[in-house]
Amino acid sequence: MKKEFLALSFILLFIISCKEEKKDGVHTNTIAINLNQIYEPDFKEIFNSIEICPLEVSDSSFIGKFFSRKRAIYIPGKFYVVIDANYVIHLFDMNGKFISNSSKCIGQGPKEYFILQDVAYNHVNNTIDILDPFGNVTIFDPHFRYVSKIKIKAQTKDRFRKLFVLDKTQYALFDDTERGSFIIYDTSKNEAIKKVTYPGLIAEISANSTPFTYSDHTFYFVPPEVNDQLFIYNKDEKKLIPSIRMNGGKRSISKADLVHFTTTKEASEFIFQDSYKYTPVDRLYGQKYIISTYFNQQKTFINICNITTHSNKTFKREENLRYNLPAFFSVVGNIGYAIVYPHDVEKFVDPELVINKNFLATIKEDDNPYIIKYSIKF
Repeated sequence: MKKEFLALSFILLFIISCKEEKKDGVHTNTIAINLNQIYEPDFKEIFNSIEICPLEVSDSSFIGKFFSRKRAIYIPGKFYVVIDANYVIHLFDMNGKFISNSSKCIGQGPKEYFILQDVAYNHVNNTIDILDPFGNVTIFDPHFRYVSKIKIKAQTKDRFRKLFVLDKTQYALFDDTERGSFIIYDTSKNEAIKKVTYPGLIAEISANSTPFTYSDHTFYFVPPEVNDQLFIYNKDEKKLIPSIRMNGGKRSISKADLVHFTTTKEASEFIFQDSYKYTPVDRLYGQKYIISTYFNQQKTFINICNITTHSNKTFKREENLRYNLPAFFSVVGNIGYAIVYPHDVEKFVDPELVINKNFLATIKEDDNPYIIKYSIKF
């Protein structure tokens, strides 16, 4: 009888932990994020292995400082795309071999772009689509041969700052002043065909640099503002389906903490200077894992969460730690991807877990940044 009771209790606890919560009129799978215990990263507990992929260095492929809005994009099985501060877009294959870059495409000519606002890989047309601050999308093939240029004819309060390819003729476009929404723009009709809104806005701070991720024929969406709700985009119905709510409990920032602020600036100053609660400022959402970056008292923390089991841990990022977790730019399957400069490798790599250990002895300060692949364990 006692065994039956314990078994029943376990089942009930499991059901409660995996429950669906009805919020804003929809059912959402809720994951409790552990912000009560903050751990020092132990790479052997977090990762199975680490692989370093050097990016080829040559006069034409050299990468300087990263572009502030988006460092890199991983295109599964095809490319690593790296963007530098000079608006040059570099393409490398899966082995780090240089393919091409856009250095000769920068200018004010009809087949060039002058300032880069955002860049997206077009998975349908196999092109690199570049958004500038003036509402132009300049399109190149993977060797940066000019394909076409599109002028976005849609009203916006400020300017479109983020771009994502949804279909052969459709973009998702984000204006940072239009909170809680984006537009779907059809290039074949030269018009915005729908405005998509989403719930869960906590703070009007535009934080997440890559709202959409396309992987395994699924569009994963993380709101660019501070928001605990994650979505799947239904391409046929052109709408967002709430999928997961990240519940940080009382230690996570909430809408109620910000109601007395009248401007976004005041709320931002509170979040980044005064608040003792954790604020999610960036998230990567994949098939198996969610990697969240939190900010608290001018310090950064990273939570890694297994979607299936809901197991998750939050880790410190501090200068004096033996190892720190990097700023991941993609998570696909059980692999987290980061891009790291040569002089920082020792901060983000446990040599005992590195598959290609021999490479560690060949690192040079003037190398290009390295793509580092982390195989997540839990």
